[in-house]
Amino acid sequence: MSDACSMLRHLARNQALANARLSQACLALGPGEWEAPRTSFFPSLKLTMDHLLDADRYYAETISPGCLDSLPARGG
Repeated sequence: MSDACSMLRHLARNQALANARLSQACLALGPGEWEAPRTSFFPSLKLTMDHLLDADRYYAETISPGCLDSLPARGG
């Protein structure tokens, strides 16, 4: 396996771990916290996570065009 391929696999594993940790943290939120106003670049945790999902989908499609075709449309 090439060094570049090994690095990309390592980054993908790190991303999967980060996504799992974020998901667990979001599942632990209390009522109203998901959409509560926040002082940040995005005005809520929901909108922050929407942005992260959009970025992940963009990179997945860039690396492997068509890989998301079988998934429901975003928000669906």
